Amino acid sequence: MLGGSAARPRPSYGPEAQSAYGLSLHNPKNAAVPTEQSSPTNQATYVKRRTLLAVATVSTLSLSCGGGDDQDQPPSDYLRAKKIWETAGVGNYHFTISRSCFCIAEGPIGAVVRNDSLVSATFIETGQPVSVDRIATLPTLSGLFELADNAYARNATAIRYTTNATLGYLESLFIDYSASIADEEIGYTVSAFGQDTA
Repeated sequence: MLGGSAARPRPSYGPEAQSAYGLSLHNPKNAAVPTEQSSPTNQATYVKRRTLLAVATVSTLSLSCGGGDDQDQPPSDYLRAKKIWETAGVGNYHFTISRSCFCIAEGPIGAVVRNDSLVSATFIETGQPVSVDRIATLPTLSGLFELADNAYARNATAIRYTTNATLGYLESLFIDYSASIADEEIGYTVSAFGQDTA
């Protein structure tokens, strides 16, 4: 988090960015000025460039929020995907899950789920079975929704996800619970999903 009242550093622009957005290459304060002689046409072009830059900046900020400013309120697309997954009623399946966090690296894990409970798991890279204790902490696909729900309830700083277009399950999930705590972020990526008959 930012603290105190330290002066905010002034952004620096390279020659290409200065030229593209109408910044003077010789202005020490990077003040925005048209690079050509003022005319109605040049002024309109300059305003258009500044407007496009502002729109791009707003779009970037919106994407980085990963769920909006009110993190305790799940967005409609998340709720819709969750409903699709629950309605599908898939209880027997297998998938690969990878975890990213400030923790011991373990690589991707192949997991098998029966009746919506994780019954076995194998390290993909080594073929070795995952310990019972570690299996107990692995989320199923329904469990990923539970993690996300909990993060929304806790008003997490950032929640980002992608969903499967057909079955709605989360193909990726990233949670940053608090901006004031370092290295507590966690992320999951799901791949190689397949339904099983039993």
